[in-house]
Amino acid sequence: MKYSIILILFIYSCESVPQNSFYEEVELGKYKVGYFDTLAYDMEQQYNQFGYDGPAPIFIQVWHPLKKPSSQQYLTYKDFSQRKLPESLHGIYAELCKQMDESFIAYNIAEDFDSLKAIDYGQFTYNDVLKDISNCNTKSVYSRLNVKNNYPVILYHHGSEGLSDENFIMAEYFASRGYIFISANYHLPYEGLSYGYKEAFSKRSTEWPKIIAKFAKELTNNELCFYIGHSWGAQIGFRHLYEKGWADAFVSLETTIEPKTDSLEIKDKWLEIYNTIRVQGKKYSMPILMFGGNGKQKPFPFFENISDGKGTVYSVSTKKEFGHESYTSVYLLRYFFREKYPQPDSLSMKSQVWLYNRHLEMIHSFFESTRTNKPLETEPFKKDFYFH
Repeated sequence: MKYSIILILFIYSCESVPQNSFYEEVELGKYKVGYFDTLAYDMEQQYNQFGYDGPAPIFIQVWHPLKKPSSQQYLTYKDFSQRKLPESLHGIYAELCKQMDESFIAYNIAEDFDSLKAIDYGQFTYNDVLKDISNCNTKSVYSRLNVKNNYPVILYHHGSEGLSDENFIMAEYFASRGYIFISANYHLPYEGLSYGYKEAFSKRSTEWPKIIAKFAKELTNNELCFYIGHSWGAQIGFRHLYEKGWADAFVSLETTIEPKTDSLEIKDKWLEIYNTIRVQGKKYSMPILMFGGNGKQKPFPFFENISDGKGTVYSVSTKKEFGHESYTSVYLLRYFFREKYPQPDSLSMKSQVWLYNRHLEMIHSFFESTRTNKPLETEPFKKDFYFH
């Protein structure tokens, strides 16, 4: 009987290894990671949905450095979406979480990386995979910031149909290295409209990063503020960051426009950013690190000559293919459950995890170079990236 118990425990521990190995691939820094959530409101946008009528709520999440170890248990990924809210927001938030789960499955579980076809998990459903991913442990503990500190801030903006906690590994990575990392839901649910429906967010939520930047100043005495945007979130960055005074450096995680050469296509699909850069001719005064993942040594023609000369623009492509969703840690999570849920693209996903980590390392080097007013050292990254 004793040997049977030992065998069961051994088998269980072996099955658990892949589930928590993201932290074997991504090395965190010297600080422990604290996390809390909070609310802000856009007083200029009236929102009337799911029993709520008032200013539009902005659901904010914050990861930050902890100097002292905490005795609290690590949060699970699911815990990031557990909030104590005013009763008036319960209906909105329940619907938002439902729609975010649907988006999570569609983008991060259902589709094969190599073929873009549906993945067959055999006897398991997509919801089974989501449940296991939701219960995986993070390296964050719940801890509010009660006093101002002196850490620089990173504002993260997710893509269209994205999630505020889609890059929690990135958040922990930077919090463990002495940054405050702030993300938020830039989508709200609307009855009868799909999650992230463009006309529902295009006017006012594009202003929300400025609201969150003001909130960030309440957390720290450090004036440095960095902006990271993925996809549509990166486009929002280009639509606003020519304005001086609220961000000091910008990381663009593939706007989707990088390889495009047809101006008419860009104008038709992405009119706002086309007007900002091509029609209005806006220039940017800050250092910019732009990523593209098509595996080709080609520049980004639409974004040529966007600097006013006061900040270097680094245009960077991976030498191997890097998927558009691979910039988010949640897209890669299913890979670590590959022994329970066999996946036909596991070899490719392993490569994506490696390159995700390399992106984090370069972004950190970029921010540190900005803090010290020095050029980015590109040599350590030339094995995996082209610099245009």
